Amino acid sequence: MAWFESKPTSERKAIAYYRHSAQDKQEYSVEIQQEHVRKFAAENGIEIVKEFADRGVTGVVVEDRDAFNEMMKDYIHGPKRAGLDYVLAYDVSRWGRFQKDDEAAHYSYECSSRGVGVVFSTMGIPKENDLFYNVYLNFERWRAAKYSQELSVKVWK
Repeated sequence: MAWFESKPTSERKAIAYYRHSAQDKQEYSVEIQQEHVRKFAAENGIEIVKEFADRGVTGVVVEDRDAFNEMMKDYIHGPKRAGLDYVLAYDVSRWGRFQKDDEAAHYSYECSSRGVGVVFSTMGIPKENDLFYNVYLNFERWRAAKYSQELSVKVWK
């Protein structure tokens, strides 16, 4: 490697969040999410300083998501937020399948209002003022909620 072909440095810091429920397909396993998110971070010069994983836990509510709650308490609301740029998650459904329209946005806003962006590796880092990104993000939040509603109906049948 020549002196002018320097490797990207980790100028930005992130924590990563993974969630896999018992009902989810294998492609959503924590290990597969980790592989994808770690690759995304490396390609974008982001250092992951801590990883959180909720295994076998629904994404419909946060009450039983111990790792998510620890992450929010210590790294978003707490002192460990200093120097943190992002929370990385594989996709919107891993962040949560919240049934109230604005709940997923609420938790993302808790992060962004404290200077920590929520980035989904399947969607990439949003460009500033990208209207289409926000439209797509809200559609994905709706789809995540809808999936769990449809699954619930199937289970009851």
